[in-house]
Amino acid sequence: MKVIASAEAFGYGPASKLHAICSEIGRNGGASHFFGHDVALTFAQSNSDTYASITPVDSMSDLAAVSPDDFDAAISVMDPFLVAWAAYHRLPCVYVDSLYWFWDWSGISETEMGRTAEAITGAASANQALRVMADVPMHPSQYLAHHLCTTACVQLAPGASARAEALRGHPNVRTVDPVIDLGHRAPAQPDSWLVTTSGLLSPVVSIDLAVSWIQSACELVDEAARLIGADEPMVVTGNPEVLAHVAPLLPARFEVVALNHEGVLKSLNHAIACLTPPGLTTILEAAAYGTPVVFLPEQHYAHLANYQLVSPDSGRPRYAEALLNTRIDRSADGDISVETKSLIAQLAAHRTERTAAWSAMVRSLADGMADAREHRSRVAAAQNDLIRALFGGHSGAEEVRRTLESVVNTVGVVG
Repeated sequence: MKVIASAEAFGYGPASKLHAICSEIGRNGGASHFFGHDVALTFAQSNSDTYASITPVDSMSDLAAVSPDDFDAAISVMDPFLVAWAAYHRLPCVYVDSLYWFWDWSGISETEMGRTAEAITGAASANQALRVMADVPMHPSQYLAHHLCTTACVQLAPGASARAEALRGHPNVRTVDPVIDLGHRAPAQPDSWLVTTSGLLSPVVSIDLAVSWIQSACELVDEAARLIGADEPMVVTGNPEVLAHVAPLLPARFEVVALNHEGVLKSLNHAIACLTPPGLTTILEAAAYGTPVVFLPEQHYAHLANYQLVSPDSGRPRYAEALLNTRIDRSADGDISVETKSLIAQLAAHRTERTAAWSAMVRSLADGMADAREHRSRVAAAQNDLIRALFGGHSGAEEVRRTLESVVNTVGVVG
């Protein structure tokens, strides 16, 4: 099976899930060919052994020049452009969405979305089809991708199944477990802290904002570690482009290493805890690898929603956190770019001024680190129990691969 693959260029989450799926495809004799740009391309190039080929594009609209003849199917993780391209060419396509519960589709007209889908599949050229998709805003474009794909694999989460049942325009949705590469699990003696900063760069996070966020996060960690007397090695990993800028600015205790996906997963095995913003991919991977998570501040507007998803209203909190949004009142005007820039700028201001909110974040982070250090197995087990209750098991990558094979065998290439 020869597959064309892409992931949304928004942090490392989508690209990480694609990598897990394509690793599973490769282990079962298939070949994945990646097309992408920006942070998704960076992630793919850091994990190049997984892909039969990697083709950089300036934008996903450049797919218009790609022939479908060499591929049996398409696999997209939250990148609607590959779905539009596949739908135009009548190529079977599986769409993977880990945020089906999250998208704001209020006010969307299913009838209007159907017309837009017809404009894509009936376009005079692939270029025209992709131009139609380019005119659709981010959240509605995700709805449209579900409408256009052959089958959608929606990662389990509270509300995901109910939403799938309620939408007439999404008849081919199936829920799957979290999409995780389980191939590197090997429990080891914990000996260091893993500080993951993700891909950071996205349409709403510039390099300057990314550097500012890492500075703030690492100063929080440094102060928290001093409070509890933690002197174990601290490995900071993330986007190599960002790390190159920020490494000279960090306290000496941090070892800055641009680990690839395999390296991150192997590091989870022997990490005392994973210190990370509340990105779902890392939360789920850490649970699968038996590593406690302590939350660093949010990187963008969606991270608070992730935190709220894994924070039950009743019972003992299972995730210690140093979030900003839980400690201050922030106005939100609905513009995700403005909100994200404001969030990171305010975090930097609290760092510079050493405000009461900053001190509270340091104390909370220190408490979470101390708990993970002293009771690692108990904390990890409690978090994993919660994750299984909310999201199911850890076999999503295999489920997506089986779905893709079924689609190829059942649908074939429609002429």
